[in-house]
Amino acid sequence: MSFGRRVPICTFFALAGVACYVTAFIPKTTDNGVHLTAAIVATAMLGKYAITASYQIICLCAAEIFPTVVRNKGIAFVAIAARMGAMIAPFVNLLEDYMPKVPMIIYGTVALFPSLLVFLLPEMKGRPQPQTIAELNQIFKEKKFAKRWKQLSTTDENFDQELGS
Repeated sequence: MSFGRRVPICTFFALAGVACYVTAFIPKTTDNGVHLTAAIVATAMLGKYAITASYQIICLCAAEIFPTVVRNKGIAFVAIAARMGAMIAPFVNLLEDYMPKVPMIIYGTVALFPSLLVFLLPEMKGRPQPQTIAELNQIFKEKKFAKRWKQLSTTDENFDQELGS
């Protein structure tokens, strides 16, 4: 069975989100006094593993989906967005002092949201990398949501010429 990159990205993001939600709602001890620290650590590490796996696949996809004329800028933008998330994460952790479950709920939500958004991306498996923005637009127009993409698309006919292609 062969599948592209979108299914593993979605799976790992969803797994990370669910693991974060489960971690948030595991009590530290049971009514009998049994400590559940191992379960908390295990589910948190499962979430960390899943988000790391999805990030690695995204690094591959970013290089494949951006057209040649803007590939470096696109990958740089993705890297900057990832680093901004890494800068915000420690501040989210500070919320644990006031509301213990909130950080993991936020992390779970932030992981589940892209698991749905990833299906807006075209599947690039078995396709040549787009060389121009026009080629990428053509790939997006082939998708089932072509009408919606046309509404969202803001590129004009001369955009490729402005970039020098």
